[in-house]
Amino acid sequence: MKYQVRHIGKEPMGIYQGEFIGMGFWHPISEMPEQGLCEFLNREAAEDFINWFCKEAVGKFKRSEFVVEPFDEKLNLEMQLADMEEVQ
Repeated sequence: MKYQVRHIGKEPMGIYQGEFIGMGFWHPISEMPEQGLCEFLNREAAEDFINWFCKEAVGKFKRSEFVVEPFDEKLNLEMQLADMEEVQ
């Protein structure tokens, strides 16, 4: 089973999409659907990312602001298809 990380804090960023050019992207606030969603191969990897992010990210994030949930294949595909339609 694959997993994703969602920020549910006071001002939720959404689902983590990954890093590109040194910046983290989150759906929907980053408005970068072409990035897709970041897939974590196991729960431990997702938890490790959250712990790292809370320690290293600019801003003050608490572990309680994040949840690990099953990867949403459908949402990931819908995001990428929507982006392809915009390009055409």
